[in-house]
Amino acid sequence: MYFIAIFTGFYGYIFPGNINLLVVELFRSGQKRLLAFILALILIFESIYLLLAVQLIKTLSLKSELFTYIEMVSYLLVLIMGVWMVAGKHTNAQIQKHTFYRGLFFIIIHPQQIPFWLVMFILVKKLAMLNIEQMSSVGFVLFNALGTLMVMLAYIVFGNKLLSYFKINTLQINRILGTAYILIVLYNLAARYI
Repeated sequence: MYFIAIFTGFYGYIFPGNINLLVVELFRSGQKRLLAFILALILIFESIYLLLAVQLIKTLSLKSELFTYIEMVSYLLVLIMGVWMVAGKHTNAQIQKHTFYRGLFFIIIHPQQIPFWLVMFILVKKLAMLNIEQMSSVGFVLFNALGTLMVMLAYIVFGNKLLSYFKINTLQINRILGTAYILIVLYNLAARYI
């Protein structure tokens, strides 16, 4: 079960964005103390958002009608996103440089974290036979932090190569992920209704 936490922590930050680009820039400029501080902030705020999402999902799961509605909306959103990623004619993404303050802002104020975790829990619940009500929140948070730290270390070690890879292969990555999203939604719906 905690393997899922490592995977979701890693997946949540694998794509280039303000936060991992900040990590790359700090490493490139040799600011190791500031980099260590930023890594600690990333792990702290990621863990806070995850704990909030776990508590929210546990509370919502007690209200079965509302939880069913949220499940269906989550499935629909992920299915739409999957179809969009597979069918879209996206050009390769332009990776832009971001400032220190923009990266720091998104570490602390990361608005998509709660919806990300709600959808993630709903999607992997059946797939991983995850029992959120009996899950150890602290254990899940620690393993998620490990996954997050692993991806940040990957950006420190392979920063330029990862950025180039995502820039060159955006279309293929979108198609693979879109197909995976569609399959996960179909699996969850089949498990629910068949």
